[in-house]
Amino acid sequence: MRRKLKLLCKRFFIFISIALTFNPLIKIKFSNYANKFIDMQSKNKLSVCIPAYNRAKYLREVLDSVLSQKEYLFEIVICEDFSPQRLELRAIAEEYKKVYGDLINYHENEKNIGFDSNLRELLKTANGDYCIFLGNDDVLCPGALKTLQNIVTVNPSVGVILRGYGWFNGTPKNVVQTVKYFPDERFMPAGMESLPFFFRRSTSLAGLTVARIPTLELETSKFDGSLFYQLHIVGHLIMKHDGFFTPEIIALCRADETPDFGHSAAEKGKYTPGEYTIDARIHMMNGIVTIARDLDVTYTGALDRISRDIANYSFPWLAYHADKKPQVFKKYYLEMGKLGLKRYPMFHLYYYLIRIFGAPFIEKMINMVRNKLGYTPKLGGK
Repeated sequence: MRRKLKLLCKRFFIFISIALTFNPLIKIKFSNYANKFIDMQSKNKLSVCIPAYNRAKYLREVLDSVLSQKEYLFEIVICEDFSPQRLELRAIAEEYKKVYGDLINYHENEKNIGFDSNLRELLKTANGDYCIFLGNDDVLCPGALKTLQNIVTVNPSVGVILRGYGWFNGTPKNVVQTVKYFPDERFMPAGMESLPFFFRRSTSLAGLTVARIPTLELETSKFDGSLFYQLHIVGHLIMKHDGFFTPEIIALCRADETPDFGHSAAEKGKYTPGEYTIDARIHMMNGIVTIARDLDVTYTGALDRISRDIANYSFPWLAYHADKKPQVFKKYYLEMGKLGLKRYPMFHLYYYLIRIFGAPFIEKMINMVRNKLGYTPKLGGK
């Protein structure tokens, strides 16, 4: 049977070759139909989703970075969250819509609903098969959409894609740090083994890609105010859908912009616009642990695996406030420990290394290892 199929294929291509040789018109039409067929069969619809609150001065740069790859783009979804700069954001969106038409899908919330709820609004407003999240001051790197399109085409079972990403100051040409978890691509099957890897590494939103339809079944408001609704959807997705990691730098985040959380009802009292206070960091970690605890109800063992992974890479969380007075820093360390991190040795090791050598020195050593390897090494076991 296989030999007969090979023979039929060979004869078909001989026939096509002869036809194309003697009739250029057939060649043009065949090529056009073939390309359309391939596009219809292989292309998933990619929606780039931007939660917008203020920062109007960056929106054009964000949109331009995406639209330069529009051959792989289905739409850009912007959900504006009733910010003081709404009129500016609306004017920019309308300006781009006049040029790009349905590629721009602009939506305004009737009230300020906050970051987490706005992510849900993006997922509901989008029409694509996959949603690629992008912060309202991030930029999409050249070739990013082509990379993601290739991944979901070759791996249709994938529900979550993690990626390399970076940080820049001033302009995207001034990249100050890049983050990669492996030196090469990794396909990771659905299940508990993949859960901690995808969960913690989804805290950064830029370039995170999820299958949209399954996320709609996960809709809930119980994590509003955590700033990490994406961890809820990623945690559930990776337990039922395969995951993928690409080392390609998909997006760049602005490192020199202050946070703008704390305006919505769910965020007030937890976060101070313009800075990350000690209390804010504790609220953020509490949100992460709360989501992990909720996952543990459905998937026994999830909390321990996730908490261990967070502790193994908890240096940045401690370093954020290592410049405070020793007694203040110690109190912060103890409060973080109460959220479950004190059960794991790496959390304590980081604290004492910071106390002895200082956070800048430890960070320098970590970056030296990371740069030498080209990716972040795995620490602390499962």
